[in-house]
Amino acid sequence: MCVATVKLTTPNVTKTIKVTEVLLDGRPVWPCNIDGRKASTNPYVVTPVIKLKPTNVYEDTTITMTLNDNFEVYYFGHDYLREAICGELRRGTHLITVIFDNNASISETFEIKG
Repeated sequence: MCVATVKLTTPNVTKTIKVTEVLLDGRPVWPCNIDGRKASTNPYVVTPVIKLKPTNVYEDTTITMTLNDNFEVYYFGHDYLREAICGELRRGTHLITVIFDNNASISETFEIKG
């Protein structure tokens, strides 16, 4: 899970922005049809549309990814055993990027442990 926080920097303005894409290590993972269900189910963007206003200058959106078999096949291009994907994803750090409709983006690195 990752939380992206956006901040309104222009006073006395109301702004609505929309998450248009989520990338994992430069590869699109949202929106897409990883699980064969609705395109937004895995990964899931909790608040894809964010409304900022002078009385609410900060807002969060949460992105969750379930690392299941369907995600493995989509992301790696073939079926790994669960141990293999866990091992591959545990190597090094990964970059998640959230892209908004105004072409702004937020990126953060993370590491999978366990």
